[in-house]
Amino acid sequence: MKTPYQSQVEVDKLFQEGQLSEKVKMGLFDLISNVLFFEVEGSHGTQFYPRFGMDTVRSFQDLDNNTRDRLRELYVDYFYRRQDAKWYKSGMEKLPALKRATNMMICGEDLGMMTACVTTAMKELGILSLEVQRAPKSNKIEFFHSCKCTLFVSCYTFDS
Repeated sequence: MKTPYQSQVEVDKLFQEGQLSEKVKMGLFDLISNVLFFEVEGSHGTQFYPRFGMDTVRSFQDLDNNTRDRLRELYVDYFYRRQDAKWYKSGMEKLPALKRATNMMICGEDLGMMTACVTTAMKELGILSLEVQRAPKSNKIEFFHSCKCTLFVSCYTFDS
């Protein structure tokens, strides 16, 4: 984008000064945010990082199938695989100490976006997984069923 339309801050300033209509401002906001990679200047020169949720951006949808597949593979590698060994090593250093520090039953929050090493480390250390009936971890089932667990723990609250 040309100056002074390079950032949403610059565009909003023009809008505040009355130089742009709301419709033009919002159109420019959409164009500016329609990126697949973020450009970051650093000590090693310019680097590009994939945008989280890249596949939801209009410019991604407009790409040919081969390019989308290659970018999706890069995205998965960056967010899910590249740092897996580092997170596993870090977890295996810290989590055993946490387990030794208490006699309470430990349950790990392993919902949402996470690398495969989280599940592996939790299983190896005997840490329970959080299961939510209406939000199963597999997208192949509609609801999580507790009868399919190897261990099911019920929690009760007792009034004193």
